[in-house]
Amino acid sequence: MSSDHPIDRWIEFCLPEDTTQEDAESVRRSRLVVLLLTLGFCAAYVYSVYYIVLGTTCSNIGPQQALVTVPVIFFLFRRYRSVWLVGNLLGLTCTVGVGFPIVFTGGVHSSALSWLFFGPLVAVILAGRQSGIIWFVVSATFVLVLMAVSDQPWYPESEIPQNLANVQAAVVSLGLISVVTATAWSFGAAQEAATFKLHAANEIAEQARREAESAHADSLLVLDNVIEGLAIVNLAGDFVGPPSAIFQRWFSCPVAGVKLWTWFEGTDQRLAESFEMNWEQLSSDWMPLELAIDQLPKSFDFEGASYELTYRPVVIDDQLRHILVICTDVTAEREFKLASELQREQLTIFTRFVRDPGSVRGFMDEADRLVSDLTTGIGTLAEQKRWVHTLKGNSAIFGLNSFSRWLHRLEDELEEIDGAYDAARWEALETQWIAVRARLSTIVSMEDIDHVTVDKKDFEQTLQAVESGVGGPLLAALMRRWTWDPVDRRLELLAERASQLAERLGKTGVEVNVEAENVRRPPGPDWNAFWGSVVHVVRNAIDHGIESPDDRLKSGKESAGKVTLRAWEEDEQFVFEVSDDGAGIDWLKVAERCQSLGLTCDSTDELQDAVFADGVTTKDMATEVSGRGVGMAAVREACQALGGDIEIESSLGKGTKFRFNFPTYHMQPDAMLFYI
Repeated sequence: MSSDHPIDRWIEFCLPEDTTQEDAESVRRSRLVVLLLTLGFCAAYVYSVYYIVLGTTCSNIGPQQALVTVPVIFFLFRRYRSVWLVGNLLGLTCTVGVGFPIVFTGGVHSSALSWLFFGPLVAVILAGRQSGIIWFVVSATFVLVLMAVSDQPWYPESEIPQNLANVQAAVVSLGLISVVTATAWSFGAAQEAATFKLHAANEIAEQARREAESAHADSLLVLDNVIEGLAIVNLAGDFVGPPSAIFQRWFSCPVAGVKLWTWFEGTDQRLAESFEMNWEQLSSDWMPLELAIDQLPKSFDFEGASYELTYRPVVIDDQLRHILVICTDVTAEREFKLASELQREQLTIFTRFVRDPGSVRGFMDEADRLVSDLTTGIGTLAEQKRWVHTLKGNSAIFGLNSFSRWLHRLEDELEEIDGAYDAARWEALETQWIAVRARLSTIVSMEDIDHVTVDKKDFEQTLQAVESGVGGPLLAALMRRWTWDPVDRRLELLAERASQLAERLGKTGVEVNVEAENVRRPPGPDWNAFWGSVVHVVRNAIDHGIESPDDRLKSGKESAGKVTLRAWEEDEQFVFEVSDDGAGIDWLKVAERCQSLGLTCDSTDELQDAVFADGVTTKDMATEVSGRGVGMAAVREACQALGGDIEIESSLGKGTKFRFNFPTYHMQPDAMLFYI
C-alpha cells in the first residue's frame, strides 16, 4: 500500500524490501512490528525525558533500557524476519521498561502499575496467545511479589515528591491512554493495509482467472477444431478432464473416473485388454518410456471408421504425470491406400494373366476349392489351418496382398479357438473371397478355357515331328501337351515371389534361378493344389534357410544367397526340386519340437517325416511369412494326392534340397510321352 502520509512513508521505509512480495497476513504482521516498535521507542523517549525533568534516577532505568533494546529488536527483525521473536523481546522490554518506574514510584500503590498490561498485549498481538499467556503470568507474578514486599520497612521510598503525585498520576494516565489509542490505531492501520493488499491481490487473481478462462476457452476452441481427438489420461488410466469435442463426437464422453480400457471395452475388447496390460508399464522403471509407449495399441476400427493412436508424455517437474492420447481418423487415408493397393493388385493379376493365363485360372480354381472346403466345415482344425495357410501363400504369390493380410489375421484367430466349428468365421472368409473373385473376374476370363494357345516353338517342334513321319498316338501325345501348363512359368512366378520376400526380409541380392525348359504338366485341381502349396517350401528356403548377409560373411559364404528351382523329366518320372545354400535344417531343433508335441523322432526317416507334421517349426515366433508349422503339412498332402514322394537332403551350414518325385503314369494314363 503506497501513501503520501508521513507515517505510511515511515512504515514503508522500515519494512524489509521483499515484504511486498509476501501474502496479506505477513504484511499485516510486519507493519504491526514496525508500528509497535516505533510506538515503544517513542513512549520510552517521552518517559525518559519526563523522568529526567523530575530528577529521578532508578525510575528512569526502564525507559532508558527501552531506548537501547528497541533498535536492537528492530535489527533482529530485519535480519531474521521472526515476528514471534520480536513479540517476545518487545514483551520483555515493555515489562522491564514499566517495572522500574513501578518499583521506585510506590510499588502496588504506583500510578504506573496499570502499564503492566502492555507487555502481555504486545506479546499476544505479535507472538500469539501462548506467548501472551506467558507474559501475563510474569506480570501477575510481579504484582503478587509487589503486594508482598511493598509494605516492608526496607522497601524504597517513591522517587516522586509528594507535591507532584497528582502530576505523576495525570502524566501516567494520559500516557497510558495515548499508548492504548496508538496501539489500537496501529492494529487497525495494519489491518487496513492488509485488507487493501488482499483486495488488490483478489483483483489480480480475478483478472488472472478471467484471462485463464479466456485462454482456456481459446485453447479449447483450437483443440475442438483440430482434426485429431485428444484426451489426457493419468498413469492410473483415468481420464483427466473431458476429452476434446471431436473425441467426444466420435466415441461419446467418458464417465468421470472411468479407466481408459474400461471405456474402450464397448468399442473393442481386444483393444481394451491391450491397453490394460500395457498401460501399467508406463510408470515402471525397468522399461524405457519410449519402449513402453511403443507397446500401446496403434490403431482400431469403430463403427466402420479406422483410427490411429499416438501418444505424447506430459512431464511436470521432471516427472511423468499424464499421457496425451491423440486419436486420428484415417478412414479416408486407408480407403485411398486400399484403393491404390487394389489397383496395383489388378495390374499385377492382369500382367500375370497375359503372361500365363493357365496359372491364374489354376489359382482361382484352387482358391475356390479351398474356400468351399472351409465353408462347408469339412476337415479337422489342423487341416483347416493348413488350407488357410496355403490360401494365404497363394494369394501373396499372385500379388493379392490385402487378401493375404486378412488371411493372416484369420490365422491368428484360429490359433486361439478350441477347435469348434465357427460358421460365422468361414462365412466371413467366403464373403472376402467372393469380393476378391469379383475383382479378378473383370480381368480373368473363365469362359475361354477351351481355347488352346500354342507357343511358336512348340508348334515348330510338332511340325518337325510330323514332317519326320511321326503320327498316330505319338503325334496325339505331342499335341495334347499343348494344353498342359508350362512348368517354367509356374517356377518363374515362385521365383518372383522369393526375390520379393528376400528383399522384404533384408536379405538383399538373393539369386533365384529357374531351370525347367520345355517341361509341362497336365492341368487339373491336384496340380493346382500342389503348385499352390509348394510356395511354402520356397518361402521357408528364403526365411529359414538363407542367412542374413552379415551371418553369411561370418561363416565364409558370399553375402548373397542362392535358391534354385528345377524341374525335369527322367526315367518316366517328373522331378521338381527346390534347393538353397543357406543354413540347413537344424535337426536338433526339429527333434526338440517333436518331443514337445509327443512325436517319435528316433530315426532319420522319422525326423524327415516330422518336417511335414502339423505344428512342427524351428521358428520361435510365427510371422506373416512362416512359423506356424502348417505349410509343410499342406505340401505333403498335395504331393501325396498326385502319388508323389518327397526327399530331403540338408547339411547344417551348407544348405537344403527338397526333391519331389512324381510317376509319369499318374500324369499321362492314355498315351506315352514323346520327348523332342
